[in-house]
Amino acid sequence: KFSKLIHYALYSNHLVPLEQEISYTKIFADILCRRYGDSIQIAIEIPPDCLSAMVPKLLFQPLIENSAQHGADFAYGRTLNVVVRAARVGDVVIRFAVEDDGTGIAPDELEMLRRRLQEYDRNSKSSIGLSNVAARLRLLYPGESNVSIESTLHEGTCVSIEFPYVASRFADE
Repeated sequence: KFSKLIHYALYSNHLVPLEQEISYTKIFADILCRRYGDSIQIAIEIPPDCLSAMVPKLLFQPLIENSAQHGADFAYGRTLNVVVRAARVGDVVIRFAVEDDGTGIAPDELEMLRRRLQEYDRNSKSSIGLSNVAARLRLLYPGESNVSIESTLHEGTCVSIEFPYVASRFADE
């Protein structure tokens, strides 16, 4: 499964149908679940009307990994639940959310993280996954994408992503 995921990362197009991205996200989720056992549960809730959307490959993996690394509290035996959701907003926008019920982020850290998202610094050693997702979206959809983060300490974190909805050219086949 790992080699399949690496092959996808290296050799697929930059934009892929959401349905394809979800299948590789499930492979990634399975790898994480094998690593953490019952300590992590990952659910993917994508309505059928979103599956033909073209999305950047590896869109969800950094966000799911952040949930596992920063939101999990494995020391106390608590299961981390992560949910990936999608919704179309009219005919022109698609919105995604990666939400967890983990440890959350302290208000001052959250504000700093939000600033880092706005001021992408390629030399920064922190918030790399989230910053890279935001930077990729800014390059692909200049002025038309948004990445936001909401979090409550001890309750969880939600990263929301919006960008233009473009259907796969194979959507009706």
